[in-house]
Order: sequence, then structure tokens, then C-alpha cells
Amino acid sequence: MGPSRLNTLDTHHIHRLVGSAESLFSTAKESVPDHWTSFATHESRLTLYYSVATKGVPFVVDVGYMADLLSGNNRAVVHYLVVDVIWEHPFHVSPHAKKQTIDNLE
Repeated sequence: MGPSRLNTLDTHHIHRLVGSAESLFSTAKESVPDHWTSFATHESRLTLYYSVATKGVPFVVDVGYMADLLSGNNRAVVHYLVVDVIWEHPFHVSPHAKKQTIDNLE
């Protein structure tokens, strides 16, 4: 499945904006007193990325921002600037190589 066309900024589908929101739920075993904490959300993350995927190059570069909202007794917001380099399909076999392999087996 390729990248979504709904979030592209150009007709060539090279530039995209990507946003997400997630909540992390957890429970913990405390030793004093000996009990389990309630199952609840303790962390929420909001992200916004600008993504560039140049045609013909198997790399995607994302530059973005994440706000990590920590809840519980010590509420806080942690801010991150993020740079990702993603190597898409590192073990992808091109259709030409597949055909050549089949021809060699025949």
C-alpha cells in the first residue's frame, strides 16, 4: 500500500503532511503497598511531520514535532523535534530481477 494521496501537498505526491495522536494505557505493580495500579492512560502523544519522498530514491525524510503529554502525579509536557530517514523496501526485488531469476530457473 502506497502513501495516502489525501495528505499530499503537490500533484507528484512528493511532499506530505502527516499528523497523529495516540494514547498509551498501562498498569503497574507497586511494591509498597503491594497492589496493581488502575489501568489508565498515562501518556498521550501528538505529532505533526513534513515528509519528502523523492521519486526514484528509496528514502523518505521526515521532519517534525511531537508533544508528549504525561499525566499522573507529575503532569508535564515534553517537546521533541524529530528527524527521520526511512529506507523504504530495503529488500525489494525489482520486477526485472524477478523475471531474470525465473528465466534462469527454466
